[in-house]
Amino acid sequence: MHARNFLYRAAQHRAIDMWRRESRYQHIAWDDVPEDAHPVACGADAGASAEQLREALVAALEKLPLNCRRAFVLNRIEGWTQVDIARHLKLSPGSVERYIARATQHVRERVRDDD
Repeated sequence: MHARNFLYRAAQHRAIDMWRRESRYQHIAWDDVPEDAHPVACGADAGASAEQLREALVAALEKLPLNCRRAFVLNRIEGWTQVDIARHLKLSPGSVERYIARATQHVRERVRDDD
């Protein structure tokens, strides 16, 4: 009887962890954001700085291995879940998680260096 209770409790905790993880990192694709909710930068330099940031991001992404780049773009830009990315790219969810973490660190370092 104790083993059954343990398994039930472990399954409950796993479900709670998954729910918390999903709700914490909820992504919304840019196209799904209403037009009036798009961030607006004021000033004459806003367009130029946005373009510089975009160019730095593209340059950083081009230096990544293909799977890292794909996982990062699908997760951070398109808003896909890691499970969906793993299924789409035919990879394990753990690999997708590592690719996203690696790409995120790489992009942060490169974009910060370009500031």
